[in-house]
Amino acid sequence: MTKRIANYRSSDRAEALGVVLLQLFTAVAPVPRQEDFGIVDAVATLLRRDGRFVHAEDSSLLQFKSRTEKNVKFLGDRVKALVDQELPLFIARVDLTKAELSLYSVGVVLAHPNINDVKGLVVYFDAVRQEIGEILSTSLGPPVLRWSTAELANRDFETTAYTIMREWLEFDRWNRRHRRMGV
Repeated sequence: MTKRIANYRSSDRAEALGVVLLQLFTAVAPVPRQEDFGIVDAVATLLRRDGRFVHAEDSSLLQFKSRTEKNVKFLGDRVKALVDQELPLFIARVDLTKAELSLYSVGVVLAHPNINDVKGLVVYFDAVRQEIGEILSTSLGPPVLRWSTAELANRDFETTAYTIMREWLEFDRWNRRHRRMGV
C-alpha cells in the first residue's frame, strides 16, 4: 500500500486551482517537483489580449501557498537566491473553501533598505510589526489582486487584472534595477 501525507495532497489541489485561476491573464508553466528548489512553483507570463489573439509579455515567478499558511520563510541560501533573482516573485495564496486566489508581491519587501544584509526573511500575509535583525520579519501588505472562479469568464476583470499586473511588473523591475545601484 502506498501512503502520502494528506496535507501534501491538499497543497497539490490548491496549486492546481491556483494555476487555473492565473490562466485567466497569464500563461502558467508549473515547475516539476524534482526541479523545485524551494522558491518557484511556476513561471507565469502575462498575456495581453488583442482581439482573438494574445501576446506574451513580462514573466514572473510564483510560489503557491494555501489559505492556512500564515507566513513564508526564506532562510539562508533561499533568501540570497530570492534577492539575486532576476524575475519578480509573487505568492499566490489559494483558498480552496472559496475557490479564490490572493496574489501578493514580494517585490515590496525586497525594496527594504536592509534586504541585502539579512540572513533570512519571513513574510506574513497578515499585518505584523516589522522586525529587523539577522532575519527581517514583515508583512506582505494587501494583495495585488484577489479573484475567484466566478471571474474566470469575466472579460472586464481579465482586462483589469492584466493592467494591474503590467504596472506591478514594471514597478518591481524599477525597484530591482535601482536596488542594484544602491538606491
